[in-house]
Amino acid sequence: MVNGNSMSVSDGIQAAATGLVALALLLNVLQLREVARQSRALDNSMRNASYNALPGSKDDPRVTFFLDDPELLAWHLESRGFEVSTPHENKRRLYVLAKLNVHEANFVNHNARTLSDEHWQAWAQVISDDFAIPEFQEVWRKAKDLYSAPFVTYIDGHVAASTTETGATDGANEPAT
Repeated sequence: MVNGNSMSVSDGIQAAATGLVALALLLNVLQLREVARQSRALDNSMRNASYNALPGSKDDPRVTFFLDDPELLAWHLESRGFEVSTPHENKRRLYVLAKLNVHEANFVNHNARTLSDEHWQAWAQVISDDFAIPEFQEVWRKAKDLYSAPFVTYIDGHVAASTTETGATDGANEPAT
């Protein structure tokens, strides 16, 4: 320091070190933001993976155990409050239950933004077509207690719309409770 205007070597080193610490802190903040983003992505991925395992866990035992055992299928349906009739009709009810699980999985995936709007629009038409079939409406009245409230609300809107279009008045368009 000659005139008080120039910096000593140690002052220069301290200024440079302070700048490097500030840069390191900035990089640390950026890294922390990236870790948080990756953690959210991992969390969403794990939630989707665990949810996507649910339809398989609901369907696989039913299909495996009940497909070739009409008495066991009848018992399963009756124990859960479903109407039981011929083995053929009972298999149709089993198919509807399996299809409802696929509908719910796609509904959840669309809401989680893992199923594109384009794919969802096509699948929503499948749901509407399915609920125009009386067996879907019959099974849904008993099965809807097994599904999440948002999915029930969505399906009940489709059930009401399809029964209005088809003129069915068998109670399928009653609101969820």
